[in-house]
Amino acid sequence: MESREKEVKNIFEISKIIISGLSANYITSLKIVLHVLVCYFFRMSAIPVKLRLVLCGRPHDLKVRTLSDYFTIYEIFIVKQYAAPYAGKDIIFDIGSHIGLSAIFFENSYNPSKIYCFEPLPENISLFRQNTGKYYDNIRFFPLALYSHDGEVPLYYDRKRSNAGSVFRKGKRDSILVRCRKVDSIIESEKISRIDIFKFDIEGAEFELFGNFAGKDIVSVFIGEIHAGKESGFEADEFKKHFKNHSCSLKSMGGGKYLFFAERKGLK
Repeated sequence: MESREKEVKNIFEISKIIISGLSANYITSLKIVLHVLVCYFFRMSAIPVKLRLVLCGRPHDLKVRTLSDYFTIYEIFIVKQYAAPYAGKDIIFDIGSHIGLSAIFFENSYNPSKIYCFEPLPENISLFRQNTGKYYDNIRFFPLALYSHDGEVPLYYDRKRSNAGSVFRKGKRDSILVRCRKVDSIIESEKISRIDIFKFDIEGAEFELFGNFAGKDIVSVFIGEIHAGKESGFEADEFKKHFKNHSCSLKSMGGGKYLFFAERKGLK
């Protein structure tokens, strides 16, 4: 997977791929072209546009807001970043749920009994609720961040990149104070005895989160992005040390970003 900077340069190519692979009709295709042009050339990023896309073989009305929303659609539904032969698919944790795209993918791909979704950024929460409304019976939503402690944490974000909210400050960004909880606190309060898939995309907070997560052994499969190097202060291989009872692998995505996969040892 290319770095985020290169993806920005290729936004028009990505939009063409989305149109050819996911667009439900001509009107949707035209909307995508116009929205991408407006966002790219006029730096407008907060105007939601309703698209009718074919996601996992089913028509779905989806609202998107920024260019980064299209990158995420591409990663999840074209590249299928979170698709794998998981041993179990019934209980899913979706950390960094963004505008609901990964939840839609899991719901339509695996038909789980429950998806626990976590997203702290208010602008994303609004679109998450709209995009996943018809799946609410299966979704337990938490408008907060999962982190190393219970309490509050500053979240830094760029209004032009809705998928890049982070507890780590990167350049000049807006910030908001959001609620946060430890994974173990959620597991205890929700009386969860197992997690089949634990997906995470939390823009650099993964070292803090997993360093303070004691209940990893109830998770069958972890999959998500890790951000290594200068920004996090850790190297990618160090992340594996948090998963002594899982078999781990890393795939470079460029720019210090890796796709991490871990499966509990002995899992069949």
